[in-house]
Amino acid sequence: MSITTFCTKDLTVKRLEGTVTCEEVLNELRLFYQGEPTKFVIWIVPQGALLQLNGGDLRRIADFVKDNLQGREEGKTAFVAEATLAFGFGRMLNNLGEAKEIPVSTKTFRSIDEALEWLGLDALPMELGHGQGTVAGEVGASTISATR
Repeated sequence: MSITTFCTKDLTVKRLEGTVTCEEVLNELRLFYQGEPTKFVIWIVPQGALLQLNGGDLRRIADFVKDNLQGREEGKTAFVAEATLAFGFGRMLNNLGEAKEIPVSTKTFRSIDEALEWLGLDALPMELGHGQGTVAGEVGASTISATR
């Protein structure tokens, strides 16, 4: 398992690789909220990444986010799900966020382009497929087109 994080001033992109556990997701969220969280976040979730998670894990994740917002009240988080299971989990997180009255908007998509449109962004700040861009904490990524 790994979670690669890329940041710019307003956008954080988290790309999951391998199968993640609830603790690994919570650790990523802790790191995100310890710093200066960006307004926009995209989680890229490939097929099989969430196989170890269950409904209780999703509730723990939603509770953690609600307790640690730190200035993201007007933020937006997009989940880009490659597979049906990941899409369903993303939708469950969307619904939990609404039920728990978490003020961050969340939505699940099948493509990065759809997520970018919802976030009001024209392009990603890096080429995710080639590992270029900035690592968490660095700034100055060059903007490229999201269409491949």
